[in-house]
Amino acid sequence: MTEETRGLTAFDGDTVALETVSRILRTEGCKDFVETGTFEGGTSLGIARAFSDVTVWTTEKDPTLFKKALQRFCKARLDGVVVRNLFGYSAALLEQKILPDLRPRPFFWLDAHISIWNVQHGSAFPEHYPLRDEIKAIAAFKHLRPIIAIHDFYSPTRPEFSFDQDHGVRLDWAYIEDVITLVYPSPVPHFHNTEATGNKVGIVYIGLDSSLAL
Repeated sequence: MTEETRGLTAFDGDTVALETVSRILRTEGCKDFVETGTFEGGTSLGIARAFSDVTVWTTEKDPTLFKKALQRFCKARLDGVVVRNLFGYSAALLEQKILPDLRPRPFFWLDAHISIWNVQHGSAFPEHYPLRDEIKAIAAFKHLRPIIAIHDFYSPTRPEFSFDQDHGVRLDWAYIEDVITLVYPSPVPHFHNTEATGNKVGIVYIGLDSSLAL
């Protein structure tokens, strides 16, 4: 899979992530799937096509990527596949537009860590990494018993999997620990992926135990 095509498939071509998320949605009865960081729309479209009873939301800050994904979503709508895509800063959209409309046990796929738009504006741009703000927004609706998955996250079980950094700080449990405990009581139930395909990226799943891991 090339850099040009990876965003066209669900979870950047990681079939293990697709199987894991699908199992969680079915087992937990999730009726809302929320993605931050649309990229080219592959993940949201994949879930919308596979789960007709799940409402799919996605947010994107990059205007070029937003328009590109919008074209794909409009074409899919002709086949009855609906994705609710929103343009803007992910944390603000979660707080103002998405979270108030969600049903209990929503699933969040947080993947808005970096984009072409952010890179073009430089690493000093204040909205470069919205992850902590996203979690704080979700915390205000913790009564919904959310499930959170974070992509590009350091996996201590598979340190060779790729992960992101926020201005040189690794995206790992220490990076989110003080905000994730606003959502879940300590000790916070979570597990890391131990298998991956495609680009082999680290993922953490939070709000449920490892019995749903592949």
